[in-house]
Amino acid sequence: MTHHRPLSFASCALAAAAVLAGCTTLEQRLPPGTATDAVVAAMGKPSLSCPLPDGGQRLVWSGQPFRQASWAADAGPDGRTTGVQQVLTDAGFAQLRTGEWNRDRVRCTFGPPAQIGAVGSFGHPQEVWSYAYKQDTVWNSLMHVHFDDAGYVTRVYPGPDPAYDPDRGMFGAL
Repeated sequence: MTHHRPLSFASCALAAAAVLAGCTTLEQRLPPGTATDAVVAAMGKPSLSCPLPDGGQRLVWSGQPFRQASWAADAGPDGRTTGVQQVLTDAGFAQLRTGEWNRDRVRCTFGPPAQIGAVGSFGHPQEVWSYAYKQDTVWNSLMHVHFDDAGYVTRVYPGPDPAYDPDRGMFGAL
């Protein structure tokens, strides 16, 4: 005959703390002031690194094309970061300004896109970068960023991600 003991309050509290610890975000685990080496040790090698005007660098860990997140940290010349943040958000994309942002700035801010394509008419196509992300933290979307021939942003808008369309799926309509 097996006897079951009721869990003590301490056991339940310890289990709850362990579960909640697993729910901490990168922003909480790698707060501003964290050494760049510690961030790289926790996150792995960044997908890309770009120089910043102050002599520091921006590190980007891209989840594209299969994940809807990319993480970035700005490191100052002192080797300390401003923290790690998810950059593929509505607020992040709201920074984009037509005519001001170029390809390099977009890539250094958001990382490489999930898709690169072209659209246009009358023989004048524009390059389009599409980033997979969660619009309003809910909707499976692509943020489309159009560039002119000089490499500057001309248009930015979200749209549904066809990879999540149950009628099309990853391989389109069958």
